[in-house]
Amino acid sequence: MFSKLFRHTDERDINQLIYDYAEYGRQRDYARIIKKLPSLTLYSSVRSTNLPIYHGMQHVTKPGDQIAIQAANVPGYGKMVLFFVDRRNPRLGSPYIGTPFPEACKMSMLSPDSAGVMIYNDKESYIGLPHFHLLEILRQLAPIQTA
Repeated sequence: MFSKLFRHTDERDINQLIYDYAEYGRQRDYARIIKKLPSLTLYSSVRSTNLPIYHGMQHVTKPGDQIAIQAANVPGYGKMVLFFVDRRNPRLGSPYIGTPFPEACKMSMLSPDSAGVMIYNDKESYIGLPHFHLLEILRQLAPIQTA
C-alpha cells in the first residue's frame, strides 16, 4: 500500500530538467539530464562549411568535410560549442545541423579550441559540460569490451 503512495516517477522533459538544474543546482536533476542526453538529437547553427546544406538533408561527414558551428565563451571554462535541444528555438540560426548527443560530444572534443558543450533548453537556461564530463559520459555509453 505505501509503495504506491511513495512511488514517484519523474516525468519532466529535458527542457524542465535543464531549467531546474540551472535554477537550483540539484544533483538529482543533473543525473536525470545525463541519463536523458544519450537519446537526444542536439542542434547547432552552422557558421561556415564546405558542404552544401539543405533542409532535411542527411550527411555523414568524412575526412576533408568542414563544419564550423556556433560557440560561446563561458566564464571559468572558455569556449564551448553551443547546442539547443529544440530545433524550433528562435536563437538557432539557419542553416543548422542536428546530431545525436554522442556525436556532438565528439565534435566538441575534436575542436582544438573547445572546452566542452553548452546545451540550451527551449528558454534561457543551459547546462555546460566540460570535456572531462563528456569523456565520462561517453565511457559509460561505450559497449563493454571483452578480452
